[in-house]
Amino acid sequence: MEERGYATPENGLYVHSDPPFSIVFPAGWKIEQGSSTYIRAISPFENPQDNFRESVSLILLNQGSNLEIDELYTINRDGLANKLKNYQVLSETDISIAGGPGKLLEISFGIRDGVIIRSLFGFATIEADEGVIGILFTCTATRERYDQYGPIFRRTIASLKTGPPQEIKERKWYDWQ
Repeated sequence: MEERGYATPENGLYVHSDPPFSIVFPAGWKIEQGSSTYIRAISPFENPQDNFRESVSLILLNQGSNLEIDELYTINRDGLANKLKNYQVLSETDISIAGGPGKLLEISFGIRDGVIIRSLFGFATIEADEGVIGILFTCTATRERYDQYGPIFRRTIASLKTGPPQEIKERKWYDWQ
């Protein structure tokens, strides 16, 4: 597995080399690089009964040089609708991510034992040597905890910057405790 990035867990910074970008995950969360195209941060356990780890993941989708944000969004939204049980769209929003067009999709769906999950998906595209790269964020929490984690998810998506690594300053808003 070729690693294309590094993380500094104490401040949440993840830096990717190719294509060059950086993102600030919540400080104190465990950052895992699954491959050169998948990065995930998971929340710490809050107590011994905590059986769900909130998470933010980022997947790079190399779809070629003609990838448009609307196409990336539609393909993934439709795929989610076909896969998930009790899928419900809560909101769809156009935003700017990393200085370019982006989209947010907030959904809820059921999983095991009647647990309801709320997820925020972020969609963006960035320029790379091989063309336009799609970026898919997946941010997940239980329905009961989403109001606490939703703002953290949105700030994490908004922190995506292309080019050289960003500088990290003291950020009280990532303190989740």
